[in-house]
Amino acid sequence: MSEGQQYIQNKLNECYTVFRDNIDFDDNDFAQKLSSPLLIKVTEKWIESKTRVLVVGQETLGWEFFKWDNYGYDWEFSDIHNWLQFKNAHDSVDALVNAYEIFNFSSNNHPLNHRAPFFTTYRKIRKAVGDDDGTFETSVLWTNLIRMSVDEGSVFKNATPEQREKLISASTEVFLDELKILNPDIVIFFTGPIYDYALNKIINRPSFSKILDYEEKVFALISHENLPRMSWRTYHPAYLQRSKKTSIIDYLCDQVKEFMEQRNGKSS
Repeated sequence: MSEGQQYIQNKLNECYTVFRDNIDFDDNDFAQKLSSPLLIKVTEKWIESKTRVLVVGQETLGWEFFKWDNYGYDWEFSDIHNWLQFKNAHDSVDALVNAYEIFNFSSNNHPLNHRAPFFTTYRKIRKAVGDDDGTFETSVLWTNLIRMSVDEGSVFKNATPEQREKLISASTEVFLDELKILNPDIVIFFTGPIYDYALNKIINRPSFSKILDYEEKVFALISHENLPRMSWRTYHPAYLQRSKKTSIIDYLCDQVKEFMEQRNGKSS
């Protein structure tokens, strides 16, 4: 790991450690229903790139790592199945940062996720910046708006209103810290309008502007002091496929490619 990469990772790990130590859920039964949190491992290519894209999903549909389910890799850390185990394990931050690389953006080690619409779309964005598919080194990183899922599903379906508020509050500081530390050039929220409630709370009421001929709830440019100028919100890719709106994905890829060419001094 280079000096620059180590510096950024240390900053992320500090924020993740504060997140782990400071967030408490009084109900242990609920804490065990929460997945462990998604924690980013920064790549060397992210440090070096002139075009850094952060792809934001809703939440994981479960996120656990343990000795006998490790995507073909040796697991040298505590078993972490849920938030409570993440909270209590001494090595949990290092464990889940390494899990991010093990998962490798849903590489072929996990074929069901690899074929999922979200990661199919993620790979299209990687292709737009010229990154090889399947390698961990990339200038396109992935995070989630809500840090943990509930019963391997949506916080808007599986949590009570009170629990949902706690999860949104718990996710706010860590998400904003990631934005500040990583300093992306482009942010794409594949979260959809249902998650605008959480997005408004976490980003603190960004403004939405419709794009092309789509309704604002379908596709919007997002403006806020905490976001780069090129930030968009649209539906989750699964819905974009079902509703035959994948042209939005094509548009985003074109915008990413054009931005990259301009940064590299080429004409678009």
